[in-house]
Amino acid sequence: VLQCCTHVPEIKKRKKIVCNRGRQRINMNHFLFRAGRLVRAVNPSMLATPPPPTEESGYDVCYLGPNGEDDPELLVYCKDLYEGQRGMVGSWYLTPERHIIEYISAVAISSTIIRALLPKLSRYPDDQVDNLNPPVFIKIPTCIFVSCQLIYKFCGYPGKVLFMFMPCNVLWTMWAFLCFWPNLSAQMMHILYQLIVPYSGLAIAAVATPDTSDLTMWGEVPFFVLMHCALIIYPIYFLS
Repeated sequence: VLQCCTHVPEIKKRKKIVCNRGRQRINMNHFLFRAGRLVRAVNPSMLATPPPPTEESGYDVCYLGPNGEDDPELLVYCKDLYEGQRGMVGSWYLTPERHIIEYISAVAISSTIIRALLPKLSRYPDDQVDNLNPPVFIKIPTCIFVSCQLIYKFCGYPGKVLFMFMPCNVLWTMWAFLCFWPNLSAQMMHILYQLIVPYSGLAIAAVATPDTSDLTMWGEVPFFVLMHCALIIYPIYFLS
C-alpha cells in the first residue's frame, strides 16, 4: 500500500503531462483548421486535385461553384473554358492546412538564412557600378520582351496576367529593374545578378520541356521560345 501511495504523485504528474500535450495538439489542430478555412476562402471554387488534361467524360469539372458547391448547375465544366485555359486550371493539390504549415516553415527558415547571410555578402565597389549596367543591346530587347509579354497576358483569357508571377516572368522583372530602374546601387545590382544567374536554369528547363497548351494567340509560341532563349543568353554574356 505504501508503495502504491508513493507512486500516486508520479502518476498524477504523468497524467498532467499527457493532458497538456493533448490540449496542445487540440489547439494546434484547431488553429490549422481555422487557418485552412481562411486559405480555402481565397478561392473556394478550386478542386482538391487537377482536372484531367484532356476531356474524358464530356462533363469534366474544372471548378466548383462560387462558394465551393458541387451542385451540377453551379459547376464550371472544362469544355466551357476559354481555349488554352484548361491546362492552366489550378487546384489545391495539397490541403490548405498543409499549405499553411509549409508557408510558415518556409518563411521562417528563409528569413533566418537571409538575415544571417545578408551582412556577409561581399560588397561590390560603388565606383565600378558602370561595369554592372546592362548595355543598350540588352536594354532594347528587354523592353520589347517585357512589353510583348504584358500584352499577351492582358489580352489572353481571364486571369492569364497572373502568370507574370511565374519564375521566368519574375526573371524578366529583375532584368527590367536592372535595365530601367534609376539610380540602382552597385550592391543591389550585384545581388540581382547573383539571383538571376542560378535562376536562369529554369529558362533552360522551359525550353527543354515546353508547355505551350495555353499559347493560343498569334505568334505566341515563337515568342515563348525567343524570350526563354534570351533569358539563357543574357547571363552567359555577363559571365563571359
